Amino acid sequence: MPSAEAHRFDRPLAVLDATCAEKTSLAKIMRALETSYQEKALKRYEDERYDYRKMRLRALSQAEDVLS
Repeated sequence: MPSAEAHRFDRPLAVLDATCAEKTSLAKIMRALETSYQEKALKRYEDERYDYRKMRLRALSQAEDVLS
């Protein structure tokens, strides 16, 4: 399908899909699932996230010392 024709087809379909998701509980369910999966993923890498935050704060502190 040529690009212009695909655009004419896809745009109204995307609007219908978004409208349906908002009018039903689908959007709410998707947000809840996303939050749940995100929490599980973040918990899985909790140690790495802690190390990253610690290194980032140290780097910011060092940069502040260098620039002041």
